[in-house]
Amino acid sequence: MDNILGLVGIKNIGNTCYLNSILQCLFHSKKLIIELINIKESIQQIDNGNIPLTKDFMNLIQLVWFNNTNEIVPNLFKFILGKLDSNYNSMEQMDSHECLVCILDIITEELLKENLLVDNKIEGIEGIEKPTAIHNVFYGLFETIIICENQHKTTTLEPFVDISIPITNGDNLVELIGNFEQNEKLEDDNKFFCDDCNMMVNAQKQITIKNLPNDILIIHLKRFQTINVRFFVNIVKLEKMVNYPLQLNLKDKHYHLFGVVNHIGNPRFGHYYSYIKHINSKWYELNDSNISELDENKIVNNNAYILFYQVE
Repeated sequence: MDNILGLVGIKNIGNTCYLNSILQCLFHSKKLIIELINIKESIQQIDNGNIPLTKDFMNLIQLVWFNNTNEIVPNLFKFILGKLDSNYNSMEQMDSHECLVCILDIITEELLKENLLVDNKIEGIEGIEKPTAIHNVFYGLFETIIICENQHKTTTLEPFVDISIPITNGDNLVELIGNFEQNEKLEDDNKFFCDDCNMMVNAQKQITIKNLPNDILIIHLKRFQTINVRFFVNIVKLEKMVNYPLQLNLKDKHYHLFGVVNHIGNPRFGHYYSYIKHINSKWYELNDSNISELDENKIVNNNAYILFYQVE
């Protein structure tokens, strides 16, 4: 395949397919790249020791989008990630969703530490007085309402960077999102402590998506379940087809799919790879160092684990 800017293989440096698949989706998160490039000069002026992961991520962006590069080797990025979070200081296979959340959290913390903020405040997301590029691009807001049996109402707001959705109670993404927002009964061993009643009571709980992200919506399909069997904890994978649209209309937002992290195999001996929609509007499979053009009809598949949608 001829060199196309943005289409760069990532070398697997030892069970790092989980990281490579996430990096590919982040490299093609258009608004994130624009936001970070806007503060590139400020980032470059800061000592490496203060924002190491952000600086190396910016270096990788440079290689992917502005250099004629065939392949990158994320040795330094992996080293920094392992230094900042000991879970990644090994050669073991890790979960790509957990890795994604960890990377976004660390970059957010580094940007906040250096007061590298975006100009516009995110409407409706309480508690975020200093929004970073990560907040501006990825964050939405959950609203949880609990009404106890005596009609006392408790409302809480919680920012989110992605939505983790169970896949057992539906066959398509729109249905699963609708079921995610349905009422839940809190009773028996799962009663709710009501401050007004000053006791454990039965209640109704509902989580709704109050605000969707400004630009990029990340949806995590919960394929892995933990099952306790006597003295053992076993992780099983749900091999289930979930139909997800290439165009997703939610509330007042219109999103289009641009990235899919797939998982094949079992929880212990699996492999991650990505599908990416390039800015040239063509789809590609990015599997570590290997890149191949992809038929759009094959994008929806039963290996999908994380979906990346972007506002059009």
